[in-house]
Amino acid sequence: MASVRRRDGHTQELRAERLLVATGRRPVTDGLGLEAVGVKVGDRGQVVVDEQLRTYNPRIWAAGDCIGGLQLAHLASAEAARAVENAVGGEMLPIDRTVVPSCIYTHPEIATVGLNADDAKERGYEVKLGQARFGGSGKALGEGEPDGYAQVVVDAATGLLLGSTIMGVHAVELIHEIGVAIAEGLTASELGEVIHAHPTVSEMVMDAAQQAVGVAPYLS
Repeated sequence: MASVRRRDGHTQELRAERLLVATGRRPVTDGLGLEAVGVKVGDRGQVVVDEQLRTYNPRIWAAGDCIGGLQLAHLASAEAARAVENAVGGEMLPIDRTVVPSCIYTHPEIATVGLNADDAKERGYEVKLGQARFGGSGKALGEGEPDGYAQVVVDAATGLLLGSTIMGVHAVELIHEIGVAIAEGLTASELGEVIHAHPTVSEMVMDAAQQAVGVAPYLS
């Protein structure tokens, strides 16, 4: 039996056979002699780089888990490609981390991209939310997966998409559409106007965008 304190301050007792403690990971950079060649290492062992992934030694670049931040395989691959391009190419480009999808492969699946509502508010945005529940998807119902929702976070002033959280069947696949929309500067209205095939679970993305701007044909 273990006791946990919830965010609302209440203590709750939970009974389980096993407890998984995931406190994060640290880069293993000790003993590599990085400091001797002018590469700065942070207090958690991460290699310090600029926006172009160059270290304090202008002839050395770094990418992936060793530089800290989100430790995701797809982000590491993108960083590695950008680091090589910057090291051997003429134009120096930063790596865009605003639309990196994060996926949790549980049941139901959970996927996020961009800002959630709390983060957006902390950055000074006035937020509008659009949400569509999977119970309204004939495809999700047909697969026996009615639980879940797709939610989009929208800047109320401009209508621009800021982020999304999707929980439910195929969430880790659906999240990329919203990442592309954010990267291309689409508004919720523009995303909602993209015709999605019916019946598909991806309709939930269109429905959530329409909910955000108040033009959805039904309330979710």
